[in-house]
Amino acid sequence: MSKSALGEKNSRYGIKASEETKQKMSSSVKKGEDSKLSKLINENIFKIRKLHIKKISSYKIAKMFNVSKGTILAIINKKTWKHI
Repeated sequence: MSKSALGEKNSRYGIKASEETKQKMSSSVKKGEDSKLSKLINENIFKIRKLHIKKISSYKIAKMFNVSKGTILAIINKKTWKHI
């Protein structure tokens, strides 16, 4: 197969996915409240970000929503729930 058909070669991990392949994969992944694994809904995300603006600690917010402090920090910093 040609280099363009496979994507760029990465000596450590094999072959990098093409941009087209990445888009197909990401569009099929369920995000946010559509995911079966999500404990939160879109409305919660808005509330979490508003509480953060009001200077409520991430620890207290985490307890309110029964999730980890790391989850709250990821939401606040838009590492997760970027689409909201």
